[in-house]
Amino acid sequence: FNISPSQVYSWTKKFQRGGPDALLPVKKGRPAKMPKKTEKAKRNKQIGTLTDKQKYEAKILEKDARMKELELELIIAKKVAARYPRYPIDKRHR
Repeated sequence: FNISPSQVYSWTKKFQRGGPDALLPVKKGRPAKMPKKTEKAKRNKQIGTLTDKQKYEAKILEKDARMKELELELIIAKKVAARYPRYPIDKRHR
């Protein structure tokens, strides 16, 4: 099989010390800092298993959150326009 004797010796020592589980591959390297699945992916997976009523309720909650976010942006834009008259509200600067 063209395997070096030292490799076979290493395998037999591992097997004698730890049994068959010692021969399983060991994960090397740094652990991941971020989880592999994002919250959005988890939410999409959950939405796929929901009933129609629950899907509509989730959609309504998302739209309510987006509406609150837009209202907050408008309030901030108004305050900026009041503080700095050069920046009118109707022009969007991005």
